[in-house]
Amino acid sequence: MSSWVDSSNAVVLANAMVTMLARCGSLHRARKFFDRIAAAKTRVSWTAMLAAYVQQGLVSSAKEVFHAMAVEGESPDEVTFVSLLHACSHGGELEEAAQYFGSMVRDYDLSQSNEHCRRCLLDLLGRVGWLDEAERLLAEEKALGSSVVAWKTFLGACKTHSSARQAQCSSLKLRKLQPGDATSYVMLSNLYAHKSQNT
Repeated sequence: MSSWVDSSNAVVLANAMVTMLARCGSLHRARKFFDRIAAAKTRVSWTAMLAAYVQQGLVSSAKEVFHAMAVEGESPDEVTFVSLLHACSHGGELEEAAQYFGSMVRDYDLSQSNEHCRRCLLDLLGRVGWLDEAERLLAEEKALGSSVVAWKTFLGACKTHSSARQAQCSSLKLRKLQPGDATSYVMLSNLYAHKSQNT
């Protein structure tokens, strides 16, 4: 199949189609559109395909796209790395995530202070049960420490790993950040109910 992309507008449309088809669950068709972009692929094209694989839980395919992107000479940006870190998080791949995280500065001169990147790292630490490290990250990062989403992520990890002490602290923090929200009460209650069933 020859490339039909011969203008920047066509590339933008193809990128949008990759994203739309992936969100609709048609990953095979999304990949066909991606392949048809051929030599006109941009950073957005590569990131859209990588994100499509991440959305479907295909971590190894997402990493393949990332490495192919480098081979083709296209540099990733913070958005690309957010998708990649998200993939590692859902795959529980802490060491690889740490390597990619370090690569942002070392290989691509990108800032690691992007809140989305930090949230992905927090999510990953929580998933693998490194709650002390996740808590330290929340304490050290001002933007992250004032994020309701970040504290809910941490509270969810505390529930998963049955850490009542850390769950209580994160619940208190959430109530200060969002006084009218009952989510922290519900999550804490679920943790205690789970612990009582298993004792």
